[in-house]
Amino acid sequence: ESQAVDPSRPLDEGVADKLLTEHLLCQLVERYRAIITMHYHEGMTCSEIAERLGMDLNTVRMRRYRAILKLREASNIAGERQS
Repeated sequence: ESQAVDPSRPLDEGVADKLLTEHLLCQLVERYRAIITMHYHEGMTCSEIAERLGMDLNTVRMRRYRAILKLREASNIAGERQS
């Protein structure tokens, strides 16, 4: 028997963080999202990502850096909306 979800009950902080992270990742353009996913979720190094994608290592590093900036910016905006 399935349990009903109580919408008035606050989300566990870990669950909320995971949902926010997934939402923010979906907002990234594919060229950034792919690199972030490979690096942080699959544990690949920038060199491994560059090899897999057939890109220059510095391009991967720059895209990872820009993606992190965009995620931080979006996270700050989301945090301001909740306040």
